[in-house]
Amino acid sequence: HREAFLGGVDLFKDLPMPSLTRLAGIVEKVSASAGEELFKQGDIGDSLYLVCSGAIEVIVDGNKVATLTKNACIGEMALVGGLKRSATALVVENAALLQMWAEDFNHLIETEPEVSLALLKTLSIRLRQTMGAPG
Repeated sequence: HREAFLGGVDLFKDLPMPSLTRLAGIVEKVSASAGEELFKQGDIGDSLYLVCSGAIEVIVDGNKVATLTKNACIGEMALVGGLKRSATALVVENAALLQMWAEDFNHLIETEPEVSLALLKTLSIRLRQTMGAPG
């Protein structure tokens, strides 16, 4: 079910079940076909996506930097601080996704301290990886 899937996503894996249940209530299921762009680099970030199945390529300045598959989260960076998208997300294998809108994400962060802590942890790990520093 949705709670079990959400508990398998890095960003939310440390959340208690009541938080996962609230989270499950604000995500909506969407489908995307191969060749479709979820968003473009430079767009305003209005939602994040969780990958249930399929594959999404992350492209920065025309270069593929990652391929995301099941349990990955994409687009959350732009929601923090209302920043522009730092990458393009291209569907390369038909995908089933859960989408969370910025307004709901921000409300979740304000009301669930555990989500804020999980997000900080995930973002700091990514920053260290990007900088090539040891974890």
